[in-house]
Formats: sequence, C-alpha cells, structure tokens
Amino acid sequence: MKIIAICSNIPVFWENRCLDKGICAKYPGAMWMPIFFELIKDDFLVLSGDVAIKKINKKEIKPKDVLIIQEMNAKHGVLLKKIGAFPFLITMGESPRYSYVFYDFVKKYADNFLHKMLFGGVYKGNSLQMRFPSFHEKLLSEQIVIWSEREYMVLVANNKNPENSFPKFQKFNFLFLKQLIHWLYKKISPAYNKGYKNSLHEYRFKMIEYFSNKNKFALYGMFWDDGDRYEKKWKTKMLQVIENLNPKKCENKYEIIKNYKFTVCIENTAFDGYITEKIIDALAAGSIPLYLGAPEIEKHIPKNCFIDLRDFETFEKLEEYLESIDEEKAISMIK
Repeated sequence: MKIIAICSNIPVFWENRCLDKGICAKYPGAMWMPIFFELIKDDFLVLSGDVAIKKINKKEIKPKDVLIIQEMNAKHGVLLKKIGAFPFLITMGESPRYSYVFYDFVKKYADNFLHKMLFGGVYKGNSLQMRFPSFHEKLLSEQIVIWSEREYMVLVANNKNPENSFPKFQKFNFLFLKQLIHWLYKKISPAYNKGYKNSLHEYRFKMIEYFSNKNKFALYGMFWDDGDRYEKKWKTKMLQVIENLNPKKCENKYEIIKNYKFTVCIENTAFDGYITEKIIDALAAGSIPLYLGAPEIEKHIPKNCFIDLRDFETFEKLEEYLESIDEEKAISMIK
C-alpha cells in the first residue's frame, strides 16, 4: 500500500480535514491539499498526519509504507519520521517574522527530506522554489469590472503584526512561562531579528494612514482594532485611523478586490523568494497590485502587470502616478 501523510501544525486540517475543499478554500495556501488528493487518490491513500499515526498504532498500516509531506516542523511529521515513515517532502509558507524557530533550525528539520520546497532565501542547499499555492482556475473572475465603476484602493488582510513587548504578567503559570521563553528567544533568534529588521508592517501602517486621510482607502480583515497588536509608537495613531475606516470582515476576497482599481499587496517582511497569495489574488481578480516584498519580485511576476512600491520615494509621488493611469493603460496592465 502506498500512503501519503500530510502533516500540519494547524488543528483545522487534522482528522483528514486537509482533504476537504470546503475547509481548505477558507485558508490561503491550503487548496493544494484537496486538489493534490484528487489527482493521486487512485494510486495513493492520503491521510492527515494525525490519522496516519492512529492507523499505525492500530496496526492498520505500517510506518515504512508512509511518505511524509510535512509543513515546517509539524509535530505529526516529526513523530512519523521517528517511528519509521519516509521523509519525502518538507515545505513551508510563512516568513521568518512568525516561524523563526523553523528558519533558525532549518537544516535540522530539512536535511533528511528527499525534497525541500522552500522560499529562495531559506535553505542553503538544493531545494525547490516555493510557489505559494494560493490560486486555482475556478477562482478567476469571469468578468472584468469596468474601470470607471470601481472604487479606488483596498487592502484585504488580517492584522498579524506581533507586538514585541514583554509578555503581560497576571500570575506565574505555564502560559506566562511559555510566553516569557518565546520573548527571550526572540531576542537572540537570527531569523526573527532579520524578519523584524526587514518588516514591512510600518510601511503598511503609513500607507493606510496616508490614503485613508485622502478618503481613497478601504480596509477589510480582522484584528485591526486590537491595540495589543501594535507597537507603542503606532498604537494610538492606528487605532484612530482604524476607527474611521471601520474595517469589515472579508467573506470572499475575490469578490471584494475585483471592484477596486488598486489592491495593496505588502508582504509581512522583505525576504528572498517570499511571495505569498497577496499579489496572485489581485492578478486573479483583475485588480492592479501595489506590491512591496520580495526583492527579486520581477523574476517571478512580469513588471508590466503590477506597480512596484519601491519605485516611489513618497506616497505623494505614488498618488500622482496612480492618478495618471487612465482606463486604457489600466486594462492593458490587467490583461
């Protein structure tokens, strides 16, 4: 029997839910799993990592028959490898700002895998270039919305900015100790500090502030009104901006951004090869991406179908350029 175990640390994908299109469609980068399952289901038994472990414990399958596809340092993949399953492919879709432990110890996790699918700047060795698996044909907008009928600019994203202050102390327990250890480790983590140094959150905040003051900005997503997600220097200012913007929850990203001329696509950090779903979503929906992130973005996305925010010294110059884009030029970029 040929068996593949897909291992993720995100519980929503356990119990074989990683094979459910309805569930995976709600999470950027997850749709590859059910589509992959459909392509190989006649030749392979595909399971989530936790289910594979349960079947091994019940002696329904043998560890040596299992090929591991593991996301970062997923615990089920680590356990399967220990009991004899084959480390086939390791992959990841997060930046060093959030998955700093994996970046710091990438050789420990990745060396034994036959294949590595990682962002360009992660692994110093032979690996496949990670292409963020965010998009499939059925999500394409059937019609391009008329340029003159569109709103101006939109950002659809959750505010994931992790504040870097000392953890709040209520009482000394396991949770506080865990938070304290993470905070201390961040201080010495090469990956976290590189991700923090190259963070683009502050640029994103400045852009939101500038264009919202011009009444040219719409915001969708969660956690923008959570003060604990901002560093002190931005907390008061951003909460005031967010109150005026009143961001709404995003039910369908494509249906939202196709109605805007420009979609803000700013990665969490600038890192070689780190290109996520943001710019791909904008292209698929027929909106012009305003991109900032991977330094070598032009190797992956043609220059004539997005606007590189590095080309503008100020937001005033960016705004002047955006205002100069007429319908003919816009549609040629979109096509």
